[in-house]
Amino acid sequence: MRFLPDSMDLEPYMGPLPEFREVKPAWKFKDDVVREFNPVEQDALPRLPWEKTHEAFRFRPGEVTCYFGFSSHGKSVVMDQVTVSLIDQGESVAIASLEMPPSKTLAKMCRQATCREWPNEENVKQFLKWSDKLLYVFDHTGMINAETMLAVVRYTIDKYQVKHFVIDNLMKCIRGQDNYNGEKDFVDGLVAIAKFYGIHIHLVAHVKKSDEAKRPSRYDIRGSSTISDQVDNCVYVWRNKDLEKRLREGDHRKGIEFDTLLGIDKQRENGIEGEYGFYYDHQTCQLLPHVAAKPITYLAVPCGD
Repeated sequence: MRFLPDSMDLEPYMGPLPEFREVKPAWKFKDDVVREFNPVEQDALPRLPWEKTHEAFRFRPGEVTCYFGFSSHGKSVVMDQVTVSLIDQGESVAIASLEMPPSKTLAKMCRQATCREWPNEENVKQFLKWSDKLLYVFDHTGMINAETMLAVVRYTIDKYQVKHFVIDNLMKCIRGQDNYNGEKDFVDGLVAIAKFYGIHIHLVAHVKKSDEAKRPSRYDIRGSSTISDQVDNCVYVWRNKDLEKRLREGDHRKGIEFDTLLGIDKQRENGIEGEYGFYYDHQTCQLLPHVAAKPITYLAVPCGD
C-alpha cells in the first residue's frame, strides 16, 4: 500500500483528454471484436467477492460503476470488501476515500482481509505487505475540486498503472447541492477517463431523502438525473434497519431475512439485473452470502487470537 505524494504534479493532467476524430474501416477492429467472444478472456475479468454474483456481473475495463444508497447503509463497507477482493484477484486499485482518513479505511480493509476483529501489529504488516504495489491511497479527506479529482485519477493511472480507481464519494467532489451541470460534467469526465485508459472506475453516491424502508432505485441517486444514464452500471446497497431493530429487541428473523441487499439496477453490457442478499459479520466487517457462511480469510492469518 502506498500513499500518493503531496508533491505530485497534476498540471499535465488538468483539462480535457486528447480528442480523436479519426474514422477507421470496421476491419481495423477485428481483434477487439474477436476478444468480445473469447470465453477465456471474458472469464478472466475480475468479479465481485461473492460466488452468487459471479455469473451476473464482471468488472469490465473502460466502464464506470456507481454504488448508491442511503447514508449509513453500508456503501463503504461494500466498497472496502470489493477492493480487498480485487487485490486478491491480482488487480491494482487506487482509493480516494474522501469522507474518512486513510487509516480508518485501511483498518477496516485489514480487518476484512485478515478475518480478525482486532488485528495485531504483525497482522497489519502482513496486510500492507500483501497489498503492496496493488493498493494506492490518495491522502486527502474532505472536499476537493472536481477538475483536481479528475487530474488525480489520470495522474494515478499514468504513474502507477492501476486498473481500478475508487471515489467515495461524489458529493465531496461537487460544491453546491444543486450543481447539476457540475455533477454531469464530473461524471462525464470519469466516463471519458475510464474509456480512454481502459480502467474501471468505482463511484459511490448518496440517494435523495425518502423512505429508508424501501429499496432505492437508480432514479433516486441524489443530484443530476443524468448520473445513472452516464455510468455503465448501477448497484444499490440497502441495509435492513427494521430487521436490525427487531433483533435488538429480542425478535427473530422471519424466514430468509437478509441484513443487506445488493442490487444490480443497471448493466449496460448485458442488461442483467438482480438482487442479492447478504448477512453482515460484525467481527470481520464482511458481507457473507448465507447465515452459516464463514468469513473469507484472504491472508494466511488464523481467525481469532
